[in-house]
Amino acid sequence: MYPLVRRLPALLLLLAAAGCRPSAPETSSAPALTNRADSLAWTAYEAMGGPEVWEHLPAVRFDFAAQAEGEPPPTNRRRHLWNRTTGDYRLETVRGDSVYVVLFNTQTRTGQVFASASRADTAAVTTVHEPQRQGWLDRAYRAFINDMYWLLQPTKLFDPGVSRLLEPDSAANGQTVVRLSFEGVGLTPGDRYWLYFAPGQALPAAWRFHLQGDSTAGPLIRSEGDTVLVTPYGNATLRTRHRVGTSRTVLTDHIALPDSVAAAFFTDPKRWLAD
Repeated sequence: MYPLVRRLPALLLLLAAAGCRPSAPETSSAPALTNRADSLAWTAYEAMGGPEVWEHLPAVRFDFAAQAEGEPPPTNRRRHLWNRTTGDYRLETVRGDSVYVVLFNTQTRTGQVFASASRADTAAVTTVHEPQRQGWLDRAYRAFINDMYWLLQPTKLFDPGVSRLLEPDSAANGQTVVRLSFEGVGLTPGDRYWLYFAPGQALPAAWRFHLQGDSTAGPLIRSEGDTVLVTPYGNATLRTRHRVGTSRTVLTDHIALPDSVAAAFFTDPKRWLAD
């Protein structure tokens, strides 16, 4: 599927991603909802703003980071800015004071890579050349797929190739479980996801995944920290924290949904995204 949490490295998680696409769903109205799994999935999508918001919203800005239980807020982050209209993308990978900036296009996967020892010293920005450049472009695209899925999962439930099936689960404690599977899309189509819907809640209370090639399923993930952003197209609800098991939290914070983005953010490596 798109993003999957393969292992929990010390700083950032990288999911794998099998069945989601970088674009918004292609329908402006509800598709044929043939079963309860479809209905629950569509209700979740609408709770995030639905097609009225996500088919028209031109840009997304957020940070992605991982935090261990009891640790201070992480300084190592991935800062994202996506022009959904053009596919232009800016990824800043922050490591302490240093930062790598990847300016690329999600459709062509081509672009440039820059490095800086300090965000405070714009003169220190240098261009990264081959072979490191292509490696950074590949990682940036995977980070786009992975991190965006953590942020926008309920908007991806009706992407082409995604199947939804109601699945009984004795451990669900009264929750309704929807299983997601993927066909002919993404990097690892053998991945599986389970969404846990609590009674009376539109968005999933929790989710888990089983990655293609892994022998066991991953830990339960509880998404929380709902934040409502007002856009010209309607309100959008997004979640800023995702508790992975009992020891880690994935953060998708510093969210903004601008109605326009200066083109310089996708050409000027020194035009830093705000902390």
